[in-house]
This record gives sequence, structure tokens and C-alpha cells, in this order.
Amino acid sequence: MRRHGRSRALVENQCNSDETSFEFLILSFELARTAIWWGEATDEPQLGQSFSRRLAGTLAPPVWVFVEFVLEPEILKEVKLGYETVLNPDLLLPRIGVDESGKGDFFGPLSIAGVYVNENVINAWKDIGIRDSKNISSDKKIAELAEKIRKTPGCVTDCVVVGNEAYNRLYTKMRSVNTLLAWGHARVIENLLGKRYQMNPPPVKAISDQFAASKSVIEKALMAQGKGLQLVQRHKAEEDIAVAAASILARDEFGKGLAKLEQEFAVKLPKGASAAVDAAAKKFVEERGAGELAKISKLHFRTALRAQGLPEPPKTEWRKR
Repeated sequence: MRRHGRSRALVENQCNSDETSFEFLILSFELARTAIWWGEATDEPQLGQSFSRRLAGTLAPPVWVFVEFVLEPEILKEVKLGYETVLNPDLLLPRIGVDESGKGDFFGPLSIAGVYVNENVINAWKDIGIRDSKNISSDKKIAELAEKIRKTPGCVTDCVVVGNEAYNRLYTKMRSVNTLLAWGHARVIENLLGKRYQMNPPPVKAISDQFAASKSVIEKALMAQGKGLQLVQRHKAEEDIAVAAASILARDEFGKGLAKLEQEFAVKLPKGASAAVDAAAKKFVEERGAGELAKISKLHFRTALRAQGLPEPPKTEWRKR
């Protein structure tokens, strides 16, 4: 197993400070790492964390600090809160996180969720495994975390689910996925600000992933309530705990929407955009006709043309403006 460079340096410092065996400390780190990996693989990260912390707790303080605040976040890809909140109090500021799910899926709706957090909410989530939903493989785990998020005292949530027929109408009008996303993000922010009376203290900013070249795309879509809120767009915004929570809620709602379509049309609808999705789309058109495709899919995907046996337009090379 490859040894972590920072862990090795920390171990060497620890060995220089007392009589602790270098080999014993290295083995302890590797056991801790394995425990965390095992917990993640079995969708029981808390069990892995519990074992790794017990092991690290038998060693000196710098060792368990490293395990809890460096090793665990690196493996689990989750937000960890500890000494960094002392160094950076802004991490506890009241704010809104926004994220979406279903943008890259041919079948199913587009789901956009928003989550308000404050210091009490953030502290309540320290050990429950809130992280970017893309780093959670199990839909069951997503549902469990979504339920915990919704039930956290002081947390305020909202979700806009754009069904496929509505999505296709909006896309025909807007002709841009980014514009459609901006509209959805703005609606979620406005909806949450309509519940401002539930937020104590009120949010100072809203954070989302940067899907457009400029945040002005969302700012233009905001109405009166949202105009006075600081809007922050950045890459890897899911590293913020509010956005990570929103990503979990959005994926949970997308999954529910996709399952509802499968039940309504008695068909299996694969996620994403792949050869399996192409095959399912073609089969659906053969059995139900092209007219029904708009009810379960996003028609601007090339998959829709292939499913209907229509020619695809030539691909254009993307260039940064």
C-alpha cells in the first residue's frame, strides 16, 4: 500500500519526540486508512471512522488529528470541520448552497436543490458523512442522508424538479442548458428566500458550482428577493458543506423522479448517456412511438435523434471565448 507523504513526515516527527516505534506508527496509519476505505466501500463510513479514530487515539495528539482531519477527508471526499473553523470562521457563516442533478442524464427530470445552513446545522452534520453526492455510490445512502438533512433543526431546504415535458419546452425557448440551469438555480434561491422567516440568522450569500462563464447568468434570472444576496459561483463548490447537502437532495429527488417514470411506463431507464441508454431509447421508440419520447427524456441530446433513426448534425469543436 502506498504510504501518504504527509503521514510519513508526521510519523517521523513523532518518533523523534519519543520512543514510539516508527514501524508501529506506519502500521497504525495503514490500518486506519484501510478501516476508512472499508467503511466507505460498505456504505458504513462511520464504522470505519470509529475504528480508525480508536486506533489513532492510542497515539499522540498530532497523529489522531492527522487521521481525522486529513486522512479521512482525503478518502471519503467529505467536508470535515475542526481547527479550520477556528482559522476560518467564514466556514460557519449562514448561507445557501445550490446544486443540480440530472443535467447529464438523457432520461429523467432535472432536479435543482437549495439548502440553508447556519452554525448549529453545520455542527450537527460533523459526523454524518455529508459530501458531494458524486462520491456516494449507493442510492440508499443518498436517501438516508437526504432524510437527515431535511430533518435537521434549523436547516431550510427547497427543490425544483423540472419534469421532462417542461424541460423540453424550456429548452426550446431558451436554447441553452446553462440558461435553463440559471433559471432553475434562481428559482430555488428565490423560493428559499421566501422562507427567510425560518432562517436564523438570514443568509449572507448563496454558493453554487460554476456552470457558466459568468455568475451574471444567474444574477439576471434572479427576481427582487435574490438581488440583494451575494452570489458566489466557483469550481468544485461541492466542497462547501451547504452545496454538498444540496447535491444530495437534488440527486435524491432526481432518483425519485426517474423511478416514477419507470413505474408509469413500465420500463427500465438507465442513468447517464451511454450505449445502454441508446438501446433503451431505441426500444422505447419502437414500442411506444417517437411522440412519447418527450415525456421521459431530454430531446436535445443526440440520443433522441439516434433513437428515432434521424441524422445527427456535425459536431462543432468547443472553443473558449
